[in-house]
Amino acid sequence: MLRLEAWVEVWRARAEDFRSGGDKSEIYLRCVEAALADSDTARLFGKRDGVDRDAVRQRMRTVTYRRYATLPCPSPALDEAVVKLHEIQGKRDRVAGETHWNWGCVCFLIALGALLLLIFGGPLALLTALVLAATVMLFRRGSQMWSNLIPCLVAGELGFSWLMQRIVVGMRAAEWGETLQRDGTEPVVADLVRHMLGDDPDSLFIPDRFEWGLRAPREALFVIENGSRRQLERKLSHIQDGSIAVCGPRGAGKTTLLEQSVENAGFGLLVQAPAAYAPHDFLLSLSGQLCEKYLRDGRYDVPEFTRLSPARRLLRGVKAQAKRLGRWSLYVVPAAALLVLGLSASVRSLYGQYATSITDFVRVYTDRIRDGSIEIWQGHAVVASLTVTAVGIAWWKARDAAWLQRRVGRLWTYGSRPLGLLLALSSAGTVLWDGQIRQQVLDLYHAQPDVLTRTGLHVVGLTLVWWILRLARDSDVELPLGMREISLEKVFRPLTAVAGLCLLWYLAKNPQTHSLLSDSENPLRLAGIITGLLLAKAGGWKPRPEEPALVTKCRNYLFRLQTIQQSTNGIITGSAQVLSLGSTHTASVSTLPPNYPELV
Repeated sequence: MLRLEAWVEVWRARAEDFRSGGDKSEIYLRCVEAALADSDTARLFGKRDGVDRDAVRQRMRTVTYRRYATLPCPSPALDEAVVKLHEIQGKRDRVAGETHWNWGCVCFLIALGALLLLIFGGPLALLTALVLAATVMLFRRGSQMWSNLIPCLVAGELGFSWLMQRIVVGMRAAEWGETLQRDGTEPVVADLVRHMLGDDPDSLFIPDRFEWGLRAPREALFVIENGSRRQLERKLSHIQDGSIAVCGPRGAGKTTLLEQSVENAGFGLLVQAPAAYAPHDFLLSLSGQLCEKYLRDGRYDVPEFTRLSPARRLLRGVKAQAKRLGRWSLYVVPAAALLVLGLSASVRSLYGQYATSITDFVRVYTDRIRDGSIEIWQGHAVVASLTVTAVGIAWWKARDAAWLQRRVGRLWTYGSRPLGLLLALSSAGTVLWDGQIRQQVLDLYHAQPDVLTRTGLHVVGLTLVWWILRLARDSDVELPLGMREISLEKVFRPLTAVAGLCLLWYLAKNPQTHSLLSDSENPLRLAGIITGLLLAKAGGWKPRPEEPALVTKCRNYLFRLQTIQQSTNGIITGSAQVLSLGSTHTASVSTLPPNYPELV
C-alpha cells in the first residue's frame, strides 16, 4: 500500500509539472510543498516556537533560498525547449493573422473529410480527391479563397509542430521537477528546518512508530549501512576459514553487526557468551547448539535426552504413528470408496470388453516363453543357450553399474509424465469425437440457441471466477492490516472452494449441461483422466533420501556431548555339582566427554 501511494504521488507530481508548460516558478512551488510534506521534515514542525509549515514556506519563497535550491539543478534543456515553443507559437499567430477564417475549424473540417473519405472510399478515393483539390487550387491561384486557405493550412502545420514541442516541454519540465525536488528543495528545506530549530536540534524527542518505540533497540528496520558492516562483509568474502574479531565500546553496535551477518549467511549461529565462563563448558554448549541448529535447518529431529525411558519413547512413537495413520485414513478411505463407487461400473464394462483379448494375448506369449525355455533346457537351441548365458553374465556385471539405475530412473521420470498427460488429454478429447454428444449439442443449438449461448457464457464466467480466485489463493502476497499481515491464501482459499462448488452445482442442475454430463461414456473418460494425472504425478515421485552423513555425525556428537554412555559385560562360570565351584567376571566401560583440546 505504501509503495502504491508513493507511485501515485510520483506520477501526480510529473503530471503537474507537465501541465505547467515549463513555468519554473510553478514547478518550484510544487517542489517546496512536496519537501514540506516529507515525513522526516513534517515531524519537526511545531517542536519549537516559530518552526512551522507557513514560516518555512515563506522563507523558501525568498530570492536567497530559491537561488540556493535551484543552483544545483541547471535547466538548459528546459529553457531551450520553452524558447523553441514560443518561437513556433509566434510564427503560428503571425500566419493566422493573415486570414479571415478560423484556421482551427478549417483544418478540423479538412481532416474530418479526409478521414471519412479514407474509411468509406479507400486510399484510392482519398488520393483522387487530393489531386483534384490541388488542381482546382492551382487554377484559382490569387483568388480570395487561395489567400484565406493557404494561411490556414500553414497555421495548421505550425499548430501540429507546437503540439509536439509542447509535449517535449512537458517532458523536460517533469524531468527538471524530479531533479529539483531530489537535489534542490528537499535538502534545502531540511537544512532550513534544522537551522530554524536552533542549537542542538538532535536533542528533540520525536517518536515515530509507537509499535516499536524503545522496545526493540535492534530492530532490523533501524539498521544503517556503515563502514564497519561493509568492512566485515569484505573480510568474510576474502577468507575461506579463520577468525575475525569485532571490538568496540558498549552500545557501538557489535551485537547488531553480528546478527546481521548471521542472518545474511547461508548457515549461521549466534551464541551469547557470558561475562565469566569456563572455556571447556562454553565450547560444550557451543558445539551442542551448533549440532542442534544444523539438524533443525535440515528439518531433522533433534534427540531429546531428557526422555530416555524406553517405555516413554515407545508410547510416543506409537502415538505419532497412530495419529499419522488416523489422519491418512480419514482422507484416503472415503476418497477411495467414492472413487470405486463412481467408476466401478465403467471399469467393469471396460474389463468385460477387453478381458478376453488380453487373456488370449498373455496366453500366447506365455506359451512361447515356456516352449523356448524347454528347448533351451533340453539343449535343442544352442544359440539361444549362449545368448541367455551372456545375458545372465551381463546382468550380474551390471549390479555395480550406476548408469543402469540412472537410465531407468530418467526413463520413468521423463516418460511417465508425457504418457500420463497424453492419456488424460486423449481421454478428455474423446468428447469431440462422440457422435451422441455432438448430436445433443446440435439439437440444443437448433431448438434453443439463445439458451445454449447463455448457458455457455455462465459456465465460462463461473470458470473464470474460480480460476482468478485460485490464482489469488496460490499467491504469496501478504496485505498489511495494522500490526498484522493477512495472507491472501487464507482469505481466498474458502472463496475458491465456494466458487468451485457453485460451478459444479450449476453444471449438475442446468438442464442443458445435465444432458451432456449424463452421457454413458463420461465415467470412463473421467477414469482415464484420473489415471493419466496419477501417472503424470508419479513421474515426479522420488524415494525419501537417506539421512546425510553430516546429520548422522551431528547426532553422534550430541550423544557424546550431552550423555555419559556406560556398558557392562558379565561372564559366569561354574559346575552344577554337590559342591558348587564357580567364578564371576564383570567388566564396565564408560565414555568420557571430549576434552578441551578435542573440542577446540
